[in-house]
Amino acid sequence: MALVVFLRGVNVGGHRTFRPAALAKQLEHLGAINIGAAGTFASPNR
Repeated sequence: MALVVFLRGVNVGGHRTFRPAALAKQLEHLGAINIGAAGTFASPNR
């Protein structure tokens, strides 16, 4: 079963903006995949 995570409320106010692509890059060793710019990630089951 794949896991899907949605990070809600990121980038509210514009201070210290969250970059989902940067987080996905750091988590790629876990198989995390960034789906769009809204902070949605998927991790396929291994």
